[in-house]
Amino acid sequence: MPEFILDTSGAIDRPANYKGFGVDRALTWVDLDAFTQGYIEAMFFTGIDGGAADYKDGDFVEANGKGFADLAPEALANILKDCQSFKLACVHVQPLMGEGDMPDEAQAGRDFWYTRNGHGCGFWDGDWPEPWADDLTQEAKAFGEVDAYLGDDGKVYLS
Repeated sequence: MPEFILDTSGAIDRPANYKGFGVDRALTWVDLDAFTQGYIEAMFFTGIDGGAADYKDGDFVEANGKGFADLAPEALANILKDCQSFKLACVHVQPLMGEGDMPDEAQAGRDFWYTRNGHGCGFWDGDWPEPWADDLTQEAKAFGEVDAYLGDDGKVYLS
């Protein structure tokens, strides 16, 4: 089965006024935790401006030919803020991720994107045991929907 492959190369200018990471340099994929990486993967997989990921040479490729380095710094700042806020709201579940039947942090990040945006999968689809599935679903939906779109400058933004 083809696999979605996100181009994770390159770097994004450090978002203005973002105090995380303790560094004053552009951020790379490896600077992000697994949850945030999963969230960004799901965002690109589901598409930019409605253009979902597509096949190329038997593998999925990023939507609209865009990858991690095409995120606008403001979009990355919003992603970091939302992922951190969600993880804090669900801190009681974090120690369980990756244990037993619980999906790992990267899957939790993907499920956060899918659930908050009403896609056909997410925390509620059977991979997360109850009562966690319901708790995580309610928390994700409380964040509301967000769309990724391509700006005139060729960067990916969130609305």
